[in-house]
Amino acid sequence: MINILLSRWLLAFGLALIVSLAAFRMRLLSPGGAAAAVLVGTMVYGGAGLPGAALLLAFFISSSLLTRAINPREAQTADKFSKGGRRDGAQVLANGGLAAILAGAILPVAGGHSLVVWAAFAGALAAANADTWATEIGVRFGRRPVLITTLAPAAAGTSGAVTGAGLAASLAGAGFIGVLSLLVAPGGRAPLLLAGLTTVAGSLGALADSLLGATLQARYRCLTCGKITEQHPRHRCGGSTTLAGGWAVVSNEVVNFACTTVGAALAGALAGWLA
Repeated sequence: MINILLSRWLLAFGLALIVSLAAFRMRLLSPGGAAAAVLVGTMVYGGAGLPGAALLLAFFISSSLLTRAINPREAQTADKFSKGGRRDGAQVLANGGLAAILAGAILPVAGGHSLVVWAAFAGALAAANADTWATEIGVRFGRRPVLITTLAPAAAGTSGAVTGAGLAASLAGAGFIGVLSLLVAPGGRAPLLLAGLTTVAGSLGALADSLLGATLQARYRCLTCGKITEQHPRHRCGGSTTLAGGWAVVSNEVVNFACTTVGAALAGALAGWLA
């Protein structure tokens, strides 16, 4: 039994290493991002097997393809986002860290609560996918962005800004993971209602991301060009930045982790209610 478990985890490490190196070669991940992806991938495959790995890959591949797509507003949004399209270690852990913990550390010992933990795992990835799809598609195709808190007009790429296209993409991104979780859940099936609730939980997690982005996430003003940005301590123009709103400790990565936490908590709670 021990040899079987060891073989599974060694296989998980090997496959995660291959996928992460391929993503690094494709410039989807930084060196730190690749290292973090190996950790996340190993924990997910080792704890949740192929079903868990399928959900993780669905999130990573779909979000990476959207990020790599041509952005007609790239010059405009590059002034705002703190990082580029190549994900670093903090971004990988912010989006996949909770799912890795649920799959690799909790699911193997969950026993009779495995359905709840699986739902929480799926909910975390659904929220991360919903947020990524909303950001990428909303920036590309959204019209007249408004702040989610006040509905005041906002520039494309502003933290906490939403568009109709972005909200639709958020629901689609969460639904993509929800439907896939129905197909690959341990045991070969999962209740259709649970897949729908996972979709709802993921969408609400993405909304929580927008709310935190509009309220608590740190926003900085460049002292040289005057633009509001997430970049600190220097803006891409070379000027120094100073805090203009939110809390300095609440970075985009903190908000993303909170997004997956909301998705996981809601999906797990709903699964427990169904059980």
